[in-house]
Parts: sequence; C-alpha cells; structure tokens
Amino acid sequence: MVVPSQSRIVPLSAIALGCGLVCLWTTGCDRTVAPKQDTTEKTQASAKSPASNDTIPASGLGVSADSASSESNNLSDNSTPSTALLLSPDAPSASDSSNTSSLDDLPTAQANETVTPSLPSPTSKLITVQEVKSDDPMLMVRHLGDLDRAIEDLLLASKRMDERTVKETAAGLARMKLAAGQHLASLSAANPEQVKLGTKAQLIALSHLSGLKDVQAAKQLAQFATGLLTSDDTELRHQGQVVLFGFKIQELQNGLLSDPDELVSLATDLLSDPKYRGRLEMTSLAHATEVLHHMGYAPQATAVEQSVFSAFADQADAGLRNEAWNQLTRNSQSLQNLMNSLQGLGTDHFDAGAVLSAARGLLMDFPNAVTLEMIAGLVTNIEYSGQVALSSDLSSWIDSEIQRFPSGYSATTIRAALAEHRQRMGWIGRQLVLNNLQDTSGVELDWKRYEGKVLLVDFWATWCPPCLKEIPHIRNAHETLPSKDFAVLSINMDQDAQQLNKFLEK
Repeated sequence: MVVPSQSRIVPLSAIALGCGLVCLWTTGCDRTVAPKQDTTEKTQASAKSPASNDTIPASGLGVSADSASSESNNLSDNSTPSTALLLSPDAPSASDSSNTSSLDDLPTAQANETVTPSLPSPTSKLITVQEVKSDDPMLMVRHLGDLDRAIEDLLLASKRMDERTVKETAAGLARMKLAAGQHLASLSAANPEQVKLGTKAQLIALSHLSGLKDVQAAKQLAQFATGLLTSDDTELRHQGQVVLFGFKIQELQNGLLSDPDELVSLATDLLSDPKYRGRLEMTSLAHATEVLHHMGYAPQATAVEQSVFSAFADQADAGLRNEAWNQLTRNSQSLQNLMNSLQGLGTDHFDAGAVLSAARGLLMDFPNAVTLEMIAGLVTNIEYSGQVALSSDLSSWIDSEIQRFPSGYSATTIRAALAEHRQRMGWIGRQLVLNNLQDTSGVELDWKRYEGKVLLVDFWATWCPPCLKEIPHIRNAHETLPSKDFAVLSINMDQDAQQLNKFLEK
C-alpha cells in the first residue's frame, strides 16, 4: 500500500496517537417530505371525512416540490434550496376551534406591505419578509423564494423559541405564501412554469396551515387537491392524488372508510408512475402501513408493504431501497434471528456459525437482492470486530448467492463491497510498503528502524473523531509493550499542514 506523499508521520512524543412536526415541502427544494409520524396519536385524532370538508390528512401529507423553475433558482447568487415546516401535524377535530382561523379572513396583500412576525428577542435573527403583490411574475417568483428562506430560517431557529411564537410565525408565513401563490397563478403574464410554481405554493401553504390545525385550510386543501385531479399537468395531478390519499388514511382511522382494501388499491395507484416514486410517496405509504397495522389490518398492511418494495427495490437511491426493505421485513423473525446472532460480536461468547445460519434463513424468507445487500453491509463491521474469518466466510457465501441477482443497483453495491473486502484481505500477510513519507519536521521515514518489530500503523486525521478516541488506547499499548518488539507508526491524513500543526501544539 502506498501512502500519498502529502501524508505525514507524527512523532509519538508530539501527540497521543489515534486511529482510524416538520414538513420539508417548498417551491425551491427537491421532493423532500415530512418524517414518518407516530400513528398512535393519529389514530386518536378526531376529524370528519372529505365529503364534509372537515378532514385534515393525518400527517399533513400531500405536497412534493421539485426544484423551482430555473428563473427562480437564478434570481439571486445566494439562492439555495430551502425548506418549509409543518410544526404540528396532529389533525384537529371538527369541533376543535382553538388556534383555528379562516382563510376567508386573510388580509389582502398590498405591495411593499411590511409583515414582521412576532419574534423573540434578542437571540432570534429571523428574516423579515415584505409581502408583495406585483403584476410582474418574476417579482412574485422572487417573493416565493424569500418566503421559503424565511420559513427555513424559522425552522432552524424554532428550538430556541417558544411553541406559540413559532406556530404563529409559521402560520403568518404560510398565509403570505398562499396569497403569493394565488396571485402568481392568476397573472396573465405568467408563463406555464410560473403558473405551476404558484399552484404548488398554494398546495404547500394549505398543507402547512392544515397541519397547524387550521380547519378552514384543511377544507380548502381537500377542495384544491380534488381540483388538481383534472389538471393537464401530470405532476400536479399526482400531488393532488397524494394529498387525497392522506385524507383517505384519516377516514379509515375515524371509521368513515369501512373497507381497508380501498386504501390498498389507492396505494397501488400512487405508485403506478415510475416518475413519482420518491421520498414523498415513501412517507405517505409508510404512514398508511403504520395505520393499517395499528388498526389490525395486517393483510392489507402487508399488501401495501409488498407493493412499496416492488416499486422501490431497484431504486438508485439506496436510502429508499433500504426503507422499502425495512417495511417489508418489519415483523420478520428471520431478521430478528440475525440481529440476535450478532449480539455477542466482539466477545468470547460469539457464535460465528449462528450468524451464517441466520443470514441464510433471512435470504430464504426474503429472496431478493436488497436482502443480500443488507447482509453484505454487515461484512465490514464483522471484519473490524476481529472476526476476520467470519467476514471472509460471509463474503464468500454472498459472492455465491449474488449470481441469483446479476443486475441492478443492489447487485452493483454488493459487488463493490465484496471487492473492497477482498482487497483488505489481500493485504494480510503481505509486506507493507510505505513510500514518500515525512515526519512533521520534513525528515524522510527510515523504514529500517521498524524491521523485525510488530508494527502498528495508525492512519488518523484531526477531523476524524473516532480516530481521536482511540488515542488513549494506542498510547497505552505503546507505553506498556516492550519497545524492542513493538512500535507504533502514526500516519496523518490531513491535507492542511497548518491545521495539523495547530492540533499538535495543543
């Protein structure tokens, strides 16, 4: 193994050696969504069906937001993808009048009217947004971007603020965004992309307001989403579909939908277009399965989980693949068996044979490439725990099984992991070659000093916390083992020599 010439040897004397709530839908971000909600509280929520216009989707779900139009992204050199927030996803009941407000009572936006949300002082530095109503579509697009940044700023600052202030500020920004979206979508001078941006802004704002227990906004959200089902734009139709799927989940929770199979059918429809299989859909469907399981509809929950896995099994996004697989195996005894077999990893009581047996059992129950990918992800941890022989046995078994799944993203990931493992195993027993190394004084490494000794080669960096945590252990080994038989060679991987020197001076 050759270490880059900029790597440095750090003398042992110099240092102790070391080794190696929110909804994210906005007009300017890429289809990010709310984290999975707790279905226990959602099941207890009280609301009426969309037919009576009093239901709010259980998680405030429904809006994805692909990147805004290029003109929006290029309005400012400082523009960045931004996030919006849904601070309270709990659905209000039809009788819940606290903290609700009617969208019919919104003030008319006036040009250059300054709206300064009530903010705590002196710690808060939230953006002050001026409400804009202009016939120039570009100005309205810019205004929506400013609102997104203000909402992102509020999200980041919310932990330092009291809940009431955060909710009031969030509601004010959402109403401003709703008005801006309505105005932009209505402008005769707006091009189709700008109209679409305004439509998305309305859907997002209504979703936020409904999540903040605004019953009137929930009614308007259901009506607006229903209207989108007839849109000529496939993306807007799909987003309307996702919103209404959230309402159906709520209906089932509140006893207004008697047939859970209807939810299964809607879930299948939600995944019908491969273009719309992302975080938004995953989160919506994960919430549905949580509710189905909680209400005792296990067959229907399993059917949705299988549909989700089929849709996401060969996704390029490893996170989506893994999440779909986790849903599929959530109640699996074979998965539990594998986890149990790993409990003693790194101890004298560890049973390597049990791990191999459990891995085979898991693949037998879930014979797909993602299962093998999940098992392959264990190889490195097992190897680093000291169970090198087991890591090699597991790697060999995976290598034989991968022939069953010759293509796809999981197969590619598995082959890369196995190749890396083989490379590491190939180093064992070979002579270590370290060229072009200098110590912090610029002196070349004298390799002959270490001949005939057991040498611990430690690769570390100042930016690596795990490396620094190992410092006391390596120092202890260096101080307690006889120097004539044992030595430590610490190789620093920092690219910034000045930063390294500052660290060494401490």
